[in-house]
Amino acid sequence: MELDDDCLLLAVLESDDCLLLAVLESDDDCLLLAVLESDDDCLLLAVLEFDDDCLLLAVLESDDDCLLLAFLEFDDDCLLLAVLESDDDCLLLAVLESDDDCLLLAVLEFDDDCLLLAVLEFDDDCLLLAVLEFDDDCLLLAVLEFDDDCLLLAFLAAFDTVTHQISVSE
Repeated sequence: MELDDDCLLLAVLESDDCLLLAVLESDDDCLLLAVLESDDDCLLLAVLEFDDDCLLLAVLESDDDCLLLAFLEFDDDCLLLAVLESDDDCLLLAVLESDDDCLLLAVLEFDDDCLLLAVLEFDDDCLLLAVLEFDDDCLLLAVLEFDDDCLLLAFLAAFDTVTHQISVSE
């Protein structure tokens, strides 16, 4: 919902845990984050930076199984990273960016057995590094490089976390 030219409203509603995330931007230099939650076991960590770049980092954990990480940058480059996990089996990762020189690092751990490490670098070389660990014994490493010569390099490795041995396939 956009109220006027200078006012932006972002709202996320979760009815089960009664979580309301509202982000209001009234002008170019002013950002407001409001979070309302009724649970007794919830943890809220919010970091707000009110400067010309308008950077907002909010980490919301509504209960033991649900994690919401939102990285919002309201500037001329318009970068938005949102990671939502609604339950144990559902993961949504969305990355939107318009700057050629922007770097994003996100480390997310949702439970004891599942680790997601994502490193995204949006520069002229367009390098994407993603490391996904789905269980205790299986590690997937993927490296993709798109350069001016249109070269795609895929590096997949299965890493044994017990013996610390790695098997490589190109």
